Amino acid sequence: TVQVPAGAEVVAHFSNIDPDLPHSLGVVAGNPPFAAEPPETAFEGAETPNAHMGSMPGENATFSFTASTAGTYWYVCHVPGHATGGMFGKFEVRA
Repeated sequence: TVQVPAGAEVVAHFSNIDPDLPHSLGVVAGNPPFAAEPPETAFEGAETPNAHMGSMPGENATFSFTASTAGTYWYVCHVPGHATGGMFGKFEVRA
């Protein structure tokens, strides 16, 4: 579980270390189980570029967003089927 205070500016550095598959990272609302394509991002800018296509093996990306609203969210891989397969974790924004 990743926890941040409400109003925090979050900077995420993403590296796809999988040698074979594209992956991505984004923060979404809703709860697992996720559909083949997870929901849209919970905060503006809270995903890697081209999140639904993913970054190729060895690629890196950085993104930032403001965690403006307290609640429980999830960080997921947006590549279709990946969040459904378990590529997600809890992201909590605390009041």
